[in-house]
Amino acid sequence: MPTQRFVTPPRFGYAFDMRNPPQWHKPLPELYAEHIEFIAWTETIGFGGVWFAEHHGASDGYLPSPLVMATAVASRTKRLQIGTSIALAPFYHPVRLAEDTALIDIISNGRFKLALALGYVKAEAEGYGVDFAKRARRTDEMLQIIRRLWQGECVSFDGEFYRLSNTRIAPLPVSEPMELWIGGNSRPAYRRAARFGDGCARQYRP
Repeated sequence: MPTQRFVTPPRFGYAFDMRNPPQWHKPLPELYAEHIEFIAWTETIGFGGVWFAEHHGASDGYLPSPLVMATAVASRTKRLQIGTSIALAPFYHPVRLAEDTALIDIISNGRFKLALALGYVKAEAEGYGVDFAKRARRTDEMLQIIRRLWQGECVSFDGEFYRLSNTRIAPLPVSEPMELWIGGNSRPAYRRAARFGDGCARQYRP
């Protein structure tokens, strides 16, 4: 008698960057409303996930805040997996990021996945007052902190970039554990993913 096998069916998803170039320009409230409506509709026809990118100061309106977009979509959907692809880690404070992502996870009832990477546009780092050459070390410190906060630990940390004393977050995410992916396409990125993450998501450059 043949052995019965249970195979998880593949899920298909897509990514949005919310660009609004001049040749197809729409008023921004209309553009965002249409995208959110479209995303909610794709859930009804079986799509499994949506991912939001991040860049700053782009002339075509490239999405600067994937967390805000993820929250909006979480409130309009029930089953769709929602994630960042990629959130730029050096531009966030680890406590603020842990709090915000925990809340998105609660609003989505455990459907949120965070993917982080260093970023590769020097002007964006300068716009945030971040030393471009030190962004990897800054991110490594963040990654040492954020998962501990998600798990409810009281964290003290004395690093080069972040100093915390008896810090915890509330409320905690509902996912146990929260998924954390590390983006990149270099050996240091792969090592960072192995040390801190649940996997490595390739960070594409235009």
